[in-house]
Parts: sequence; C-alpha cells; structure tokens
Amino acid sequence: MIEVRPITILGMPKPFRGHVGTIQSNAITSWTMLRPRPEIYLFGEEEGVAEIAAELRISHLHDIARNEFGTPLLDDLLRRAREFVQTPLLCYVNSDIILLQEFVDAVSAIHVQFPKFLGVAHRLNIELTERLDFVASGEMRLRREILPYGTPGNPTAIDVFVFPPDCYQQVPPLAIGRAWFDQWLIKDARRQRIPVVDMTQVTRAIHQAFSPRSGRRARLALESRHSANVGVARETWLTAGNTAPIGGKGQANKALSPAARGQGEGRDLHS
Repeated sequence: MIEVRPITILGMPKPFRGHVGTIQSNAITSWTMLRPRPEIYLFGEEEGVAEIAAELRISHLHDIARNEFGTPLLDDLLRRAREFVQTPLLCYVNSDIILLQEFVDAVSAIHVQFPKFLGVAHRLNIELTERLDFVASGEMRLRREILPYGTPGNPTAIDVFVFPPDCYQQVPPLAIGRAWFDQWLIKDARRQRIPVVDMTQVTRAIHQAFSPRSGRRARLALESRHSANVGVARETWLTAGNTAPIGGKGQANKALSPAARGQGEGRDLHS
C-alpha cells in the first residue's frame, strides 16, 4: 500500500558548522520522524547540506536564486517548489525548528475545514547543545527534560508556514530569514482573504536558540538596511492594513485550540 504524504517540507539550512550544525541536524531529523512521513526538500549548496540529505534520505536541490548578500530568495523557492510538489500542502520551516507529531495532527485538522489556508505557529525557545537521537529516546527526553523549561519567543517571529502550493503566485524577491519576509506571507494571505490559522496553542515551533557570531551580526544589520525586504515591508504595511502589530498574533483570524475531551478530532477552530 502506497503511503499518502499530505505535506512537503522545504528547508534552507545554514552551513553545518559547530552548534548551528547540531541544532539543524536535530530539526531536520525531527521532520523525518513525522507520520505520515512528509516529503522533504533541502535547498542550497552550503557546507553539510548534501551530507545530511544523504544521511536522512531526503531530497536535495542545489541552485536557488540569491540577493546581493547571498541570501536565498522566497520567490524562487516557491516557484521551484510548485514545479515538483505532489502533495496538497507545502510547509516552509526554518532549519533550526523541531517539529513533533502534533504539528501534523494540527495541520490535518485545519485542512479538513479549510481547503485553502495559511497555518502559522509561534516559537518556543529552548536551549539544546547536543544532537538528539530521535530513533531512541530523544523525543521523550525533549518532552520531559527540555520543553517544560522553554520560553515563548517574540510574537512577531514566525518560523513555520503551511499553505497549499498555489497560495502565493506573485511573490516579491524577499530574502528568506530576514525581517519582513514572514510578515509579508501573513499579510498577503489576509489580502487574498485566505484564513490565517494560529496553531500555537496546539503545536509550537520549537526553536533551538543560538547566538550569531559578531561578523554575521554586522552583515545581517547591513542587509536589514539595504535588502529588497525593506521596500516591500513599507509597501505591505501601508497598503495591506495595519490594524494589529504586523506579523503578530493579531494578524491571525482563526485559532486552533485543544477541544474538550471526546469531541471530534480533539481540535477546535475559532475566530
């Protein structure tokens, strides 16, 4: 019997060096443990990407358009994904984010009610310095010893986006992982009158914290002032409505929450 895979996950890892390599290995391995197992595509030629793709038996695509700072661009990522995706849903997730089974369960519950939607989740920040063995007891240790001490992230930091492949047809050349690209995805869904569903009460984006090196912080500061994201951000803010803090929880117009025991799928959607 052929397993039906409901979702394709897209990842754009940084080079696998030191602590960043460890937390990205944890994150991407966690994606492979989801059931049904999603299709997973890693993009880019950064150090270690080919090796982790081979180790975990997932797909690896090399070329991706980049801006003048070398940062991958969202429009090319989504264009490429539409060329090969065969699942009803796409997910872009930052490559330091651990996903657990409740993520798939939440997405499935939403998709039953909304054929077209954007699902988002806020961060839960954790400290993790070693690689977890998800095949053995790594997930159990994560749940028992680490997640209870996690702290909520900034509400404007969104690291998980789930949507149908045809959701975004006209995408500006936004730098992935930089300011405003995540807020643009939410604002444009609202512009299209696509339900934006906050999944945070049911499933969080488990973010493994790390500190960028000083040289990288300086480069990020320069890019934040001069990349195309800045102009798009201003246009989006002025034209798409600003009734709530951009990118914040107020931008979702639906929320997924645990239902009372014994009711349906165990998930409730409410406005």
